[in-house]
Amino acid sequence: MRNNDREIEYAADYLDDGKAIINLSPGEAFVCNPGWGTARIRVRPPLSKVWEPNDKEVERLVGSAGEMRRVLSHEAQAVLDLVREHAHKTGQPARLSSIAETLGITSRRKLGRIVEELKKASVVKFRQLKERGKPLTIEPLY
Repeated sequence: MRNNDREIEYAADYLDDGKAIINLSPGEAFVCNPGWGTARIRVRPPLSKVWEPNDKEVERLVGSAGEMRRVLSHEAQAVLDLVREHAHKTGQPARLSSIAETLGITSRRKLGRIVEELKKASVVKFRQLKERGKPLTIEPLY
C-alpha cells in the first residue's frame, strides 16, 4: 500500500518512527494493543479479513503475549539495554535517575514517556524507595 503523510503521523503515535510502516513487506503489519504493546506480524492471505479478533484468535495469529516481540522506541530500548547491563554486572536494580543521567536524558516529560512505554511493554519492574525524594529503581524482567 502507499502510505500518505497522515498515516505516517498516525503510526508515529504507536511506533518510535512512523515511517516504519513504509518498510513493511507485503503481508506484514504492526498490531497495537495496550495490553501487550506493538508487534510486527505476518498475515497469510487466507486469514486476511476485516473482523475484530477475540483473544484466542489474536494469540493464534501472533503468538502468546510472552512470545511477542516488543517494538520499543530507540530511547526506551537504550534504557532497557543499560538496565540489563547494570543488573548483569551488579545483580541489583538501577536507580532510574542514574540511568537517565548516563544516557543524557534531562527532560522529565521525556523520561516519563519512556517509563510509561517500558511499563506497557512489561519488560521492566519499577520500585519506589522510601528514601528522601522517593527515587525509583528499575530492573529488567528477563
